Amino acid sequence: MLWHQGFILKLYQLNCPYDYLFWIINYFKDRTITLDYQGHLSKQVKVPCGVPQGSCFGPKAYIVNHFDLPSIFDCPSEVHLYVDDLAILYSSSIFLKYAQQANEIETRINSDLLKLANYTESKHQPVNNKKTEFVIYHNSSNSKNSNYLPRAIYSATKVFHIFRLSR
Repeated sequence: MLWHQGFILKLYQLNCPYDYLFWIINYFKDRTITLDYQGHLSKQVKVPCGVPQGSCFGPKAYIVNHFDLPSIFDCPSEVHLYVDDLAILYSSSIFLKYAQQANEIETRINSDLLKLANYTESKHQPVNNKKTEFVIYHNSSNSKNSNYLPRAIYSATKVFHIFRLSR
C-alpha cells in the first residue's frame, strides 16, 4: 500500500523535477472507488493510499518509495528487495557453538525487526504479520540443538518458520 503524501514528500526530497511531481500529485488527487455488487453501487470512497491494481506505475512507485529501506539495517548488503518482498540473510561465526550462533542471530533478527517496525510505522506502510516468517537452514544432527532455535518477534507477534538441512 503506497501512502500518497509520504511518496510525494520522498520524491520532493529526491529533487524530482516539478513537472513529474505535479503529474504524480494530479494522478493521486481526488482518487475514489465505487463498489458494484450485483448491480448495487456503493457511495464513492476517497482513496488516500495505494495505486490502481495492474497499473505499471504502482510497482515502480513502490520501489522508489522504499529505495532507502536497506540502509536502516546493520548489514544493508545482506538485504534483498523484490517489489514488496524483503529478505535478509543472517549468518554467524562458524567458530561459535550452535547455541551461541542461535542467540547471536536471534538478537540480530529482533533488532532488525524493531527497525523495520519503526520504518513501516513512520512511512505508513503496514507489514502483514501473517506473511512474515524466517527460515533457518542448518545441518546440525544434534537433537539438543532444537532447544536453541532463535525466536523472532514483530509488533508483538511471534514470527517462526523452520527448515532443516541434514547430511
